[in-house]
Amino acid sequence: MSAKIMIIEDDEDLRELYQIELQDLHNVITFSSPVDAINYYKEDSEFDLVITDQDMPEIKGEELVHKFKDINESQKIALITGYGFMVKFPPHFKVRVYPKPANIKSIVSLSLIGIKK
Repeated sequence: MSAKIMIIEDDEDLRELYQIELQDLHNVITFSSPVDAINYYKEDSEFDLVITDQDMPEIKGEELVHKFKDINESQKIALITGYGFMVKFPPHFKVRVYPKPANIKSIVSLSLIGIKK
């Protein structure tokens, strides 16, 4: 199943790795800036999954999740964090939190299947 996926990751090496890992199976667009990602999303919010890092300089992933939900409350989101599972969201948010290091293919599979629309 091909999915349209947005990835927000400020670490260039990880962003490129995620792109390479997923590009053969999915339509992937990546952003280094959370601000740029939100601005793009305001124009095109038709994504099967949004994947974001937690620790970024402009906006933390937890805050970014709320910004995405303000635009599209049914958006599936995966948050990747080096802080373990300390970041929590209400179940209706449809957000999965994954620890680093992350297996991006597993995250996509689990998030697309495991979070019901």
